[in-house]
Amino acid sequence: MAATGERKIVIVPQRTVSAAGTTNSVIKLPSEIGKYTSVLLGLNVTAQSGTTPTLNLYVQQEIPVAGASDAALAVPTGSSLFDDFVAFTQVTTSTGLFVARIFPSGNVVAAQKDASLTAGSVANGPIGTSWNIKEVVGGTTPSYTYSLSAIFIP
Repeated sequence: MAATGERKIVIVPQRTVSAAGTTNSVIKLPSEIGKYTSVLLGLNVTAQSGTTPTLNLYVQQEIPVAGASDAALAVPTGSSLFDDFVAFTQVTTSTGLFVARIFPSGNVVAAQKDASLTAGSVANGPIGTSWNIKEVVGGTTPSYTYSLSAIFIP
């Protein structure tokens, strides 16, 4: 049973990815998610196969970029970038639950990362409502079945 104020959400329903390459899935979370300060993410890998398969899963936050003609204090109209805030441990021949814990922390300045955050790490900070789930799959005839869920905590 969830504690008072927690919100559980399925981010990616169970899916099977069965080709090497990169896939992006932009997710717009409910606006009330902005009131939460922490999140537990659970990557549940239930099946894998292939020759030397690898799955790198990144959760990224949208960073708006100003367009050339944007005025000060206006909503940016440029193309958004996505910045890694979770890089799950690389999944190879194992299955199971992989967990990431994100909570507020001190200020951080860093270059934007796109699928380059160190595997098995998080970049703590605020939790926004526009995410990208980036899968990077490698190997020969790789196949993974997984789901991604979240518990948002006030």
